Amino acid sequence: NPSHGNLNIVNSTGENLNLSIYTMTGQVVHESNIQTGTSTIGLEKLDAGLYFIRYMIDNQAVKTGKLIIK
Repeated sequence: NPSHGNLNIVNSTGENLNLSIYTMTGQVVHESNIQTGTSTIGLEKLDAGLYFIRYMIDNQAVKTGKLIIK
């Protein structure tokens, strides 16, 4: 972090993750289902700035963090 176009995610939980990316105002701009292993998400359609990213399993938040796109 910061990202310049791709977000690489390693899911070692053994379960599918639901990933959501939000703007500062709470608008969801991306959602994905991440399988176990490594996944790449293209962020080229998002404007530069600060976003929030949340990983969930079975509708329970596992991790929330910041994502900076340059």
